[in-house]
Amino acid sequence: MTVPITVAQLERIPPRAAAWLLGYRSTSSLQTSPTLPRNEDGSFNAAKLVAWREEEVHRRTKLTLPVENSALEYKRRLEAKKLEIQLLEMEKSIISVEVTDQFFSLLTGRLRDLGELLQRQYGRDALALLNEALDDIEATIQRWRASLDGDEDS
Repeated sequence: MTVPITVAQLERIPPRAAAWLLGYRSTSSLQTSPTLPRNEDGSFNAAKLVAWREEEVHRRTKLTLPVENSALEYKRRLEAKKLEIQLLEMEKSIISVEVTDQFFSLLTGRLRDLGELLQRQYGRDALALLNEALDDIEATIQRWRASLDGDEDS
């Protein structure tokens, strides 16, 4: 036969019942928490204990969230960066690397054709000077691309 519990009894449970309610192995665990709500007579209010426990779980979860979500936050920032780049490409504010590579290939090809014409009119020195300038431009572009490839991880 079970005996009904009154609200008054739940407002004044003994330490052993409080430890059981919180899932502690012994009543000594009740002594380690200074924020644990106690009645003046040393007993505990069951409802206040449950509310305190929920607040503690929430507080501890809140403290660990930044650590657990740092990878997720990093992924979100990367996704946002990708979307921003796509938007800028669509707005024609930036040009993709593939398009610029095609443009530079076309440009250098035409300049080299012009160099052959200059060679016929002004001699080999004119072609050599143009080829040297084009080689310098290509080397500069390659260095620029290599530095950009190194920055993709940041």
